[in-house]
Amino acid sequence: MADKFQLQVITPERVVFKGEVNEVYAPGFLGEFGVRPGHKPYLVLLKIGPLKIRKDNQWILAALNSGFAEVDYDSMRILAETCEMCDEIDKERAQRAKARAEENLKKLDPIKDEQEFQASRAALARALNRLEVAGKKGV
Repeated sequence: MADKFQLQVITPERVVFKGEVNEVYAPGFLGEFGVRPGHKPYLVLLKIGPLKIRKDNQWILAALNSGFAEVDYDSMRILAETCEMCDEIDKERAQRAKARAEENLKKLDPIKDEQEFQASRAALARALNRLEVAGKKGV
């Protein structure tokens, strides 16, 4: 059995990652899941969270913002709304987004302003994920 498989991480704007990897951990809608070479095929809905990629003996982290993952025996393709590698994240911008989302949540009524409230909660989750992943070099 092979010890590597092909991974592609794609957003509408660009290919974020493409290459051979040993394993991947991704934030599935029902919880984090792992993929190694030879995994049975399936399709899974992704949520906001850290994407962990092991290439050789090194872990690479990225901030993933929901999407889908298609897994096959020798490949995995992630189609994400957005995804930023850990060294691409602007911490100050993420901090401002966090503050803005927190301020919006204080002003909004979760029932009367449900749509805006949910959008602000999602913005806060994205900002917190980006801050968690920013600058990290390993798991």
